[in-house]
Parts: sequence; C-alpha cells; structure tokens
Amino acid sequence: ADLVADLTLMATARAIAEQVSVKDGVLDATIPPAAIEMFDTGDRDSVYYHVETAGGRLLTGYPDLPKATQRGSIETRFRDHRLRLATLSHTVIGA
Repeated sequence: ADLVADLTLMATARAIAEQVSVKDGVLDATIPPAAIEMFDTGDRDSVYYHVETAGGRLLTGYPDLPKATQRGSIETRFRDHRLRLATLSHTVIGA
C-alpha cells in the first residue's frame, strides 16, 4: 500500500510543481483542484501541501508542514495526524 500511496503522492507533487510559473515577474503557485481531488475518499481526509522557493520562501500552503530532508516520501506526524509526505525539487523556467 505504501508503494501505491508514494507513487500517487509523487504524481501529485509533480502536478503541483508543473503549475508553478512566473507571471509578471512573480512566482505563482496555484494548486490545481485535481491534485487535491486525487486524495478525496469521502472520509473527510485532509490534504496538506507546502510550496516554497529554493531559498525557503513560502509560496502557498502550510508553513509548519514537516519537510523531508531528501526527495521522496516519508511517514511523519502533523497536527496529531499520521501522514505520508512527498518532497521534490522542481526548476521553474524564468524564476
């Protein structure tokens, strides 16, 4: 089950990363609704995300979300909930 969850997490992280763009010289990180909907099971699950620049400036999401120290997926706790967390680095053209 972790493999499927990890693949889905990484696919979602890539979908979010691919939407980050530069508009009028400013980085824009709009989260595509489909990225959140991938995890909608009808059980009132929560989806947390954090998008930041290479310098650590938050663009959107939860500032206190734990960060993995390397690319990939980890299991952690956040706001008293156990969760899987995916991390990746993505270069934005024009940033």
